[in-house]
Amino acid sequence: MTPYAIQYTFKKLLRTVGADPAIRFHDLRHACATELLHHGVSIYKVSKILGHSSVTVTDKIYGHLAAANMHREVSHLNI
Repeated sequence: MTPYAIQYTFKKLLRTVGADPAIRFHDLRHACATELLHHGVSIYKVSKILGHSSVTVTDKIYGHLAAANMHREVSHLNI
């Protein structure tokens, strides 16, 4: 399937389900990474899932979300 065909099919699907037509296919990738980090998946695993060349790339884009998870995890300590 060509990139054009994927884009066409995606936009058609958005219209069918009544979703915002401004959503880009790449937005799904970003949303997936955000949800994974929000649910406590390590930034290393998210990096592997996304296929980034290194964790550093993932950290530059999503590091602020991973930091929020660390604060939440540390708050579980009883000190």
